[in-house]
Amino acid sequence: MRLLWRAAEKLSDTDAVVLRQLTKVFDNSFLAVDRLSVGIPRGECFGLLGVNGAGKTTTFAMLTGDMTISSGDAYLAGMSVIQGLNYFHYYYYYNQYDYHYY
Repeated sequence: MRLLWRAAEKLSDTDAVVLRQLTKVFDNSFLAVDRLSVGIPRGECFGLLGVNGAGKTTTFAMLTGDMTISSGDAYLAGMSVIQGLNYFHYYYYYNQYDYHYY
């Protein structure tokens, strides 16, 4: 509940990554990510595990600006991904389909 009710500025004191009710809907009908809320403390290494189609790649694509966020918000180091899209678009994540880039 602290992720939903505490101010984002306060959460950035302890968490490097904050996802608040992060949601992605494709074509107004397919719900890919459903109100994901999580805080990742500073200094932690993390990943998302789940079955195919669980929304892992979609979540990271929203964090890097590769996909738009339907609703909710994400904060990286206290900065809103929605408000700072140009900045975060330069970050990259590795997924299983990009192996040919390395």
